[in-house]
Amino acid sequence: MRAVWTIAWWDLRIFLGERSNLLQLTLVPVILTLALGFALGGAGERGAAAIRLDVLDGDDSPRSQALVDTLLAAQGSSLRVCPAASETCEWDDGEPPDLETAIGRVRSGAADALLQIPAGYGAQLAAQQRVALPFHSAALVPSSDPAWQAVQAALTAVNADMATAVTARALHEALGLAEDGLDDYVQSVRQIADRARASRTALVVSSVTGEDPAATDIPAGFTQSVPGMASFYVLFSVMGGGMAVLLRERREGTLARMATLPLRRMQVIAGKILARFLTGILQFLIIFAVGVIVGIDFGRETPALLLLMAAYTLVITALGIALAGLIRNDEQASLLTALIAMVMAALGGAWWPLSLAPPFMQTIGYLTPVAWVMDGFHQLISRGGGLAEVTPSLLALALFGIVFFALGLRLFRFRQ
Repeated sequence: MRAVWTIAWWDLRIFLGERSNLLQLTLVPVILTLALGFALGGAGERGAAAIRLDVLDGDDSPRSQALVDTLLAAQGSSLRVCPAASETCEWDDGEPPDLETAIGRVRSGAADALLQIPAGYGAQLAAQQRVALPFHSAALVPSSDPAWQAVQAALTAVNADMATAVTARALHEALGLAEDGLDDYVQSVRQIADRARASRTALVVSSVTGEDPAATDIPAGFTQSVPGMASFYVLFSVMGGGMAVLLRERREGTLARMATLPLRRMQVIAGKILARFLTGILQFLIIFAVGVIVGIDFGRETPALLLLMAAYTLVITALGIALAGLIRNDEQASLLTALIAMVMAALGGAWWPLSLAPPFMQTIGYLTPVAWVMDGFHQLISRGGGLAEVTPSLLALALFGIVFFALGLRLFRFRQ
């Protein structure tokens, strides 16, 4: 095993000793990852971007706070109510802005909607008076966005409570009950009404009759560019770099001299494979570090993520070893690397989500390892999946690896 590590270390020193390889491993992929990420929408939350609803409570009464609490309870993957407990939902300067500034946030896109709770809201409700709550939205059709729907649902609960109180008072008066027991009577009726609403006698049971929502979830921003550029540049650094090193060593006679040393053939090949594998993992770590910096959530199962990286890197390593047995010069190596990397990246969804391509192109894409590794990354990063969800990708990559390694071992040559 020591001989294998020695060969791998020597190969890495040669590869990293060239400035062009270092630039291709670090600066170039980082710049392109950032450029593509911003072009696709920048950093975002997992799945579809959440709608931000700012709430200005100008009343600061128990009734207005109850409305805010109802809105906060409605938060989910599609709605974020601010201010809230989450640090990401606090106002920029820690204090609620004035009305003009808050409306300006909607106009600038910092918020998607704004709800004003005017002063006197609680008193007007207590007096059973109509009260209007101004709602400002960036949506062309406000009634279609989650913020409007959440506000309407919250106000439906408020109006239902007011209707219950009015009905209770009318019944109390019609029954001729003592005036001093009115408040207790209203409270009792409210409790009965709350229990009735909580029982939810009539329910809608939904089922998905179209495509699987997870399948139509389109990654955007850095959730697409980080794994995409990492997968793309592993092709260049592992496959291209591996072919270049093996070609030069055959041409200069280094491999032939290794064949005369007291080393088994498999030790030499294993050392070459290990060097390329470590290069690929280094490439992944560099680009995924960019993802950490820009705030990408890489999912809940780091071991599954590392397994996916390792499996894909081994596949590309095996592909490079196999192709190295076919090429004869540097020109062929450069042309073949560029051609295979570009085609696989385009077909496999490294540059854009594969789900945007026509169905027949998606089918062709899954003939490449890039499509499988990108599908696995999206399961972990965009959809919150785990090891079970990426198992099909791991099995497909294992099959690619077996085929490519078989070809590579058969075609491996020590001499030109």
